[in-house]
Amino acid sequence: MQPMLGCHAFKNVPLRMSLSTSNRSSCPTVLISQYVDSVLSQLVPTLPSFIHDTPHFLRLIQNFEFPENPSERTLFTMDVTSLYTSIPHHAALAAIRHYLDQRQDPNIPTTTFLRLTELVLTQNCFQFNGRFFRHIKGVAMGTKLGPSVACLTMGHFEEQMFSRYTGIKPILYKRYIDDIVGVAVGPRNDLERFINFAETFCPFLKFTHCISNSSVVFLDTELSICDRTIKSNLHFKPTDSHNYLMYPSNHPRSCTNSIPYSQLLRARRICSDDQDFAKVSKQIISFFEQRQYPQRVLSNAQKRIQGIDRASALAPKTDQTPTRRIPLVLSFHPSVTPIVRAIYRNVETLRHDPSTRDHFPEPPITAFRIEMNISKHLVRASQPQAVVPNTPGTFPCNRGRCNTCPVVSYDKIFSIVSPYNNRFNVHQHFTCTSANVVYVLVCKLCNILYVGETKRRLADRVTEHLRSIKQNLPGFPEATHFNPPSTCSIRDLMVSATISCRGSDHDRLAAENRLIMKLETLSPHGLKVILELFITQQFLHFCYLW
Repeated sequence: MQPMLGCHAFKNVPLRMSLSTSNRSSCPTVLISQYVDSVLSQLVPTLPSFIHDTPHFLRLIQNFEFPENPSERTLFTMDVTSLYTSIPHHAALAAIRHYLDQRQDPNIPTTTFLRLTELVLTQNCFQFNGRFFRHIKGVAMGTKLGPSVACLTMGHFEEQMFSRYTGIKPILYKRYIDDIVGVAVGPRNDLERFINFAETFCPFLKFTHCISNSSVVFLDTELSICDRTIKSNLHFKPTDSHNYLMYPSNHPRSCTNSIPYSQLLRARRICSDDQDFAKVSKQIISFFEQRQYPQRVLSNAQKRIQGIDRASALAPKTDQTPTRRIPLVLSFHPSVTPIVRAIYRNVETLRHDPSTRDHFPEPPITAFRIEMNISKHLVRASQPQAVVPNTPGTFPCNRGRCNTCPVVSYDKIFSIVSPYNNRFNVHQHFTCTSANVVYVLVCKLCNILYVGETKRRLADRVTEHLRSIKQNLPGFPEATHFNPPSTCSIRDLMVSATISCRGSDHDRLAAENRLIMKLETLSPHGLKVILELFITQQFLHFCYLW
């Protein structure tokens, strides 16, 4: 991480940056990342080692057979340590360039995609302890193109590594992002030489590996050698607490009833041996019994899974045709269920009514959103800013030659009151050096207000206001108010910060607008001039000078 604005970097503190992409204002590169990933994600499946997911991998090894009478048969796995945080930006861009150049008749030049990708990789910032930091190495977790960049970087590494290795290579080599699995025949020393070459080939990639003549664990499967084939079984990690959703929890019954079936179906896909599947099924049922699932639900799930063989469970899903059903999105509550049932009972009325017939050719599809719960009340995306000392208000910074200290509200004003008796209470501690704030200019003589915002230090923005007043610059409302013919002067000016915002410009502007509406500070009631009026004033002043 690289500090911004002269901040100090973390030393010897490992950090893994994660982005929240649910709010576009907090992550400005979300749309760019989505667009670039729409192209890069089409290149990833062309990699020779590509694995999409566990079912895809199981289909790949379903018909695998070892050669007859090999001297030794070996399974191995390799794992890249912290792949996302280990990829240098230059290596990622080089890999992307390599694969983009292989496109046939590209509509958009490679250089354009590289510039957009570089923007997403390098312009990730976050705020911690009042300071801003920029991501200078690795791929941030959460960004849309993260998996594609990681896969293409690994694919480029594998292509170079295999082309330069002259020894005996594995007969099977597959990878899911940073997890590698393979099969080798022949002396174990040959495989160890290959793995050692791979681990030392790239300086920024560090590996761990496992070699076995019997079985290895890969993703959520346990692979073992059975004659000339590879057998798969469901693997439970030692840390897996099987903490499935409690059945009495406040969730739609369609959701809780489907969980046992989905877990049994997952086991049916993975277990290649029927005896292993029967054993795993009993374990899964016992896990759900501990989560208070009734026997009726568990028995129904078992009956449904008995009619599905492994080949059917493992078959790839066919693309579903888009539905025209209108979604009915509701916040879930047990009392909503009878309402939904009533809608479905009366949906025929909508289908036969001429005014709604075209809009409801099929019944609506019901979807439930999560209602406000304890977790949402308690968990926040960021910690509230520490206030030291605890006294609310705006105080001088006491720096030498600070122009803002004389005009801050050092008399401990805890609330801002407009001429219309609208009140805003200040709950935080500010100084002249506070940044990313919403502030108020107050005329102590007539109590008229101006609400503004700045991402810079409060002192820097107030200095600009003071300059416009002293130079009586036309078009600036504070200059007009605190200069003749007005009876108010610069000695009547007082400044108070009101709200400390996070790093997003959008959040800060929204907070400013809310305070403007609350205190009614738009002209003529206050000093805040809307943009159109300001432009008109500037234009008239220009015409006057001309």
